[in-house]
Parts: sequence; C-alpha cells; structure tokens
Amino acid sequence: MSCKNLHCITVSGTTNEEIWVEIRSIVGGTNVTSSGSVNLMNSEIADYEEWVLNNHVVDFDKWLIWRINVGTTQYGNLPRNKKHDDKVGHCYMPCPYSIQCTDLKTKSLLGLSEADPLPVKVDHENTGITHYMSTSGRGSHWGFECTYIGCPYYIENGEKYFYT
Repeated sequence: MSCKNLHCITVSGTTNEEIWVEIRSIVGGTNVTSSGSVNLMNSEIADYEEWVLNNHVVDFDKWLIWRINVGTTQYGNLPRNKKHDDKVGHCYMPCPYSIQCTDLKTKSLLGLSEADPLPVKVDHENTGITHYMSTSGRGSHWGFECTYIGCPYYIENGEKYFYT
C-alpha cells in the first residue's frame, strides 16, 4: 500500500475480527494467522470493547489505527493541537538484527557483553524503512516489533523480534 499515513486506510470488513486482520495486514505485514497474532487480536478487541463501555463510541478501525499510530488505547486523549501531528506517539528503533543497527546498539538491545559474539545481521533496507521496528503491543506489554519478514530472528524463531 502506498499510504504513508494510517489515516488513509479504508476497510471493507464488517466485524472487528475482519477489520483487525485488514489493518494489521496493511500496517506491518503481520502474519495474522499465527497464534500470537490471534492472541493480540483478541486482546486488542477486548481493550476496544472495554474502552467503549466507559467512553463514547468510536468505530473499531479508527480506534485501532489510533492505537497503532499513537501507542495508547485511550483514543483521542492528546491535546487538540497535537491530534493531527503525524509525529505524535511515534518512536523508531533499529532492529538489532539489521546491518543498519550499529554493533554497539545491537549488543545493548540484546543484553550482550563486549565479549559476546554478534548475531547474524542482514540488510533490512530493501523494503524501505523496515530496519526500524514499529511500536507494537503484546497483551499488556508495549514495545517494538521488527516487521521485516527476512529478519534472521524471525527465520530462526518463527516469530517477530519484540523488544520491551
């Protein structure tokens, strides 16, 4: 998708599950059929339903895009002058398994000592800015997830590298 801003996403799904699969597929190339993704989907839908009980109703797609973009379940909780600032809530971190990440940063992110060998690193750059991990949530934990499908961590472990 050529959309650089999540707000231009339109969905065709009618259930929260269909909408979640559409948006998560577009955003990070998430393998939406893995058990971890099913757990994430159920967790995010539950968070949305809990939020709606205590607040005004917002369409699930708008709420989920807010959560992905800003990193919070509290939809619309930014000051009015910040709501349209595309930089709000975005943090970028290089994947420690990318050659774009410095060796010092890789060792720091992975908790390696100076004497420990570095992991295998590959070029994450061939699909744009994918050497940066995206803000992501797993249950009640927020952190950064590598979205590059060719990442050595993903290939070796069958799940995306997640840093908290």
